[in-house]
Amino acid sequence: MASYGRLDVYWPDGNFQSFMLERSTVTVGRADGNTIVLDTDTLSRYHFSILYKNSTVSIMDMGSANGTFVDGARLTANQAQVLSGVEEITVGHLRIVFHPASNDQTMPTPAITEDTHRVERPDAGCLLALDLISLDVWPASSSSAELQITNTGKEVRRFLVNVSGPQEKWVRVSRPDLDIYPGETARVLINVKPPRHPDVTPGVQPLTLRVVPVDKNEFAAEISMQINIRGYSGLGTALANPHVEAGEPLRLYVQNQGNETLPLRVSGFDPSGGGLRFQLPDGPLLLAPGQRLQVRGEIYPVQRPLLGGGGDVPFHLHIRSQNAASFLAVLEGKVSVRPRLPMPMAGVLAIAGVMALIVLGLAGVLLASVLNPAEPVLKSFNVSHSEIPQGEDLVLSWESENISMLSLTVNDGTPRTLDPSQTTYNLPTAGISGPLTIELTGENRGKTTTLTTNVEVYRAATIAKFTVTPMQLVNNVVASLNVAWDVPGATAVRIRGLEAFASTATSNAEQFRAVYDQTGQLNNIVVIPNQPLSLVLEADDERGETTIQSIEIPLIQPECTATVDAPLRDGPDIIYPNIFTIPRGTIITAERRNSDGAWLRVMLPEGRAGWTRLDSFTCAPTFNPSDLQAEVNLTPLPTPTLATTVITTPLGNVTPLPTAIPSTPIPTQRPAATASPTRRAQG
Repeated sequence: MASYGRLDVYWPDGNFQSFMLERSTVTVGRADGNTIVLDTDTLSRYHFSILYKNSTVSIMDMGSANGTFVDGARLTANQAQVLSGVEEITVGHLRIVFHPASNDQTMPTPAITEDTHRVERPDAGCLLALDLISLDVWPASSSSAELQITNTGKEVRRFLVNVSGPQEKWVRVSRPDLDIYPGETARVLINVKPPRHPDVTPGVQPLTLRVVPVDKNEFAAEISMQINIRGYSGLGTALANPHVEAGEPLRLYVQNQGNETLPLRVSGFDPSGGGLRFQLPDGPLLLAPGQRLQVRGEIYPVQRPLLGGGGDVPFHLHIRSQNAASFLAVLEGKVSVRPRLPMPMAGVLAIAGVMALIVLGLAGVLLASVLNPAEPVLKSFNVSHSEIPQGEDLVLSWESENISMLSLTVNDGTPRTLDPSQTTYNLPTAGISGPLTIELTGENRGKTTTLTTNVEVYRAATIAKFTVTPMQLVNNVVASLNVAWDVPGATAVRIRGLEAFASTATSNAEQFRAVYDQTGQLNNIVVIPNQPLSLVLEADDERGETTIQSIEIPLIQPECTATVDAPLRDGPDIIYPNIFTIPRGTIITAERRNSDGAWLRVMLPEGRAGWTRLDSFTCAPTFNPSDLQAEVNLTPLPTPTLATTVITTPLGNVTPLPTAIPSTPIPTQRPAATASPTRRAQG
């Protein structure tokens, strides 16, 4: 079958893999039986699967130990979830991006072409390439671009990647801190996910990516792209009272939940056959993004019965958008139609009517002059915020006339009596969350008027605690980190900066998660640092907005002072040659230890390196030499040279060796046979 998408796999060490999806079922895990095998202990043997059926792509966690996360939310085991558009998948310490197939689909991470946006900064030692100049983004959906960073220098260099722009909080950088070897290219995924909120204005906004070499932070390379935020539509509707009396004010609440102006038209429909007459606004209603509006109207019977009959008549309100979407919302209700004169009361009312006419005739003038109260008027009713964090006071304000009694009701609760002369009121929101319907009622001699507004109270993520101990690390010295956090109001918490240590210890991988609860801790995380550590806490609230706090942990060098004149050797043994003598009082930097800890590999101030005995030094109290990282790649021991003696004899006259004779007497030498002197040479 044709490819329906691909998976791009990003490893913590910077490696990158891409897999085309061409089977209806693709399994991913570390066991050999999977369609895609990813060799890492942070994955289960069979971790998750990608399913393709009826042109729909879905993902399912296969009961993995560490879980499968899509855009930060953990999947329920053995339940498929549809993948729509570009999605970010987190499993173990791997980041995987799903790209659906398209007509112009190409393989990921292409070579840099003339169409690729490139920036080279020789002074910063890097070449930047961005695969997209413009990125279309839909609210609540992820879109991504890939940034390639090439180290054009001659030594390993550490780079920091950050973003700047009007909405940088929407952007997540997969590798904000990375080391790149000379001539090598690292790939960084730039993921953009704006929240689905009316404040997210559609249009084009600039986004600048800034790459800073740590050793030359004054030379920063920048590359820019355009973020094209697309519009979306949304509508909320509600009837204040779905059961009204004929002629009673009908109150309809509508809210534009999209990020574009929404034109609406409201009309009435009588499903029983046209016996109702609706008085509603004629023209279209224009709602700005996020705007709430109260629409008033009345419903009357076309012909009201004089005696008997009547009852509850169903009605429908149709709210249709006047834009290209042309969606329709239908609300149902009932209107009570009463007869003009109920039958049992007809006779009684006739007599009473005659008497009433007499009384009214006598008192009409007096009543007209005394009982003519002015109509109460509420000109406006406003709130300081349509959405407000829990715990902040909501400021209400209004303008009124002819009000003798004023009251405020929240969510149909107990009315709060206000001073009629008031024009503002601070409403506490502590302990409140969710939608609020706030009704302001004014009264004057039995006549009332009401205005209503709606407010959303949400729980914002507040970082109450984020701590790391210890607050100082020593280069190449094994340490245990403890991280704790408490973020009330968070729906998801992520801890960044420890990914590189997932394989340092089994206990690390067992604790690491893509997403944590709002309160938690990581205990005894084993780290062997070689650079300062930056830990970042990201907390999402119920609206999808992210709060970020970072902690920088400095790195110091493990230093020792020579207590004697100490030999410096090529290796950790006295059999290695002595290459230098470290003067007493010299401060050196310890880089490694040997397996038994008796020798240190050190670096001298002038750059000379070698091995020396630990017992010739006193080390700073900031570290324990036994916690230094052990060196495993040692120089082989030199082969000892044995002293040999070489005897050379001139080729002239060679005296033959005497033949051994078992007899006891020693033969007498003849003086006539004189041999040339023998010379011995020491080798």
